[in-house]
Amino acid sequence: MAKNQPVESNNFNQCVQDARRAALDSEAGPADPASYDELRERLLVSGPKLPPLYRENVSEPFAKKLEELGRGGFDQILARDRGRDREAALMFDIAQAILQRGEGYLEKSTAAFQEMVSDLYDGFLSVQERKGIRAAEGCVIPPLVKWGLPERGPYTWTASATRVFDVNASIVSLPPANAKLGLIAWTGLAHETAGHDILAANTGLVEELSRRVNKAISALPSLGPHAAVLAEYWSIRIEESAADVLGILNMGPAAAVGLIGYLRAMNEAHGDRCRLRHCGDDRDVHPMDLMRGYLVKAVVDLLPFKENKDRWCKIIEEQVQEDTVDQLQVDGTPIRCNVAKDAAAEVARVLVSEPLDSLNMHSLSEIQTWRDIDEQAAQELEPHLTRLGPLDQIYIRGFYAAHVLAAALIASMRPSAEIPLIFDRALGIMKLMHDKNPSWGPLKIMSPSDLAMLRVYVPTSEERGVMEPAPPTAQAHAENAAPDVPYDEDISGYD
Repeated sequence: MAKNQPVESNNFNQCVQDARRAALDSEAGPADPASYDELRERLLVSGPKLPPLYRENVSEPFAKKLEELGRGGFDQILARDRGRDREAALMFDIAQAILQRGEGYLEKSTAAFQEMVSDLYDGFLSVQERKGIRAAEGCVIPPLVKWGLPERGPYTWTASATRVFDVNASIVSLPPANAKLGLIAWTGLAHETAGHDILAANTGLVEELSRRVNKAISALPSLGPHAAVLAEYWSIRIEESAADVLGILNMGPAAAVGLIGYLRAMNEAHGDRCRLRHCGDDRDVHPMDLMRGYLVKAVVDLLPFKENKDRWCKIIEEQVQEDTVDQLQVDGTPIRCNVAKDAAAEVARVLVSEPLDSLNMHSLSEIQTWRDIDEQAAQELEPHLTRLGPLDQIYIRGFYAAHVLAAALIASMRPSAEIPLIFDRALGIMKLMHDKNPSWGPLKIMSPSDLAMLRVYVPTSEERGVMEPAPPTAQAHAENAAPDVPYDEDISGYD
């Protein structure tokens, strides 16, 4: 495939239907242990199979907490949460994350899932990415993943929740059907991991974003008499909005397109039309679908990459416009869509670009954003997803899981794309990456990207061609690099 081939959207509706089929799949995954004794016995076998980092932070403290609770405490938790949506759900989700890994459930998909989540988390919270920015106070190890509860879709338990069981990691869940179907549902991982878990790790960040968004929208002249309503609307939904934005900063425009497709798929699966909804429940902490569409389009407009950007923006604009209506109902107030778009654009500006006190006067995009080097990496990976061949011959150094998922969505949207093949190949590549992830080796390495050799001198791409094999993205690095002066280079292989 020629490099720099324009992004297409001919097969986007098939991607949406693939996600709809996954949403309708009722496979629930492994059953929860039936008793306290069964849970403890299985944890004794599975816990030691985790690497040291996760034994120390997840399986061992969880097992100790269960021992402290005893059978009586275990039974009380079940009795107090018969609907399994609070403490009992959390307890079993932590258990399933340990058991599924130890018992080899969906081994390839689980490894790929874990690598995707770890990459997204590490991208915002590693020391290497946060130079000049104070460490996140609530920073813990990357989340542990599990499959289950298909009726709840992708979701996360943040570390502040898991700490009630003395666990020092978030838990991220996908429906089991997404191990084989619903590629675009995986873009929701950017929302859950690069979004909620990272927001929770930075003390005061959500509150500051809410204040700044409220102030910015209140002062926006183009909103006229609707400024106060829109300021209140966005500020109380800031965590979900910021999660969308953080996902796009990490995974690029593919996360924006994926969100649009996923919302349509879920709406159709739940009996509505296959479209973005233009109204919402006042109690919903998410902005209504169309508002989210306006927001993600505005975020992509702000990303610094140039390759394919016009095409990505056009695709997103077309998809959102397809579902746009004359006016929206915002907390009972009719508001024209052009006014709503202006408000969403201002939210995007604040969330992407505004310096924040909680980040030492840096913006979120200064920590992580999608650049040309990332777009080029996705393009280079795409051909490997559309043809058969040994995966272990793919040179993966310099690529990350976010690049793989972006490449998979790009490939899946092309005419006559074979989505099952593309998805399976993407899972295989991410498993290869996971097999090399130092956090899952014998050492307790919290952030793989912090394993960075800081070199005084780095040869140009031409010199490197003589001295050592050039990685596939070497030319992309050269085109985006600073002038030829000595600098510190991160050669860790993880972002």
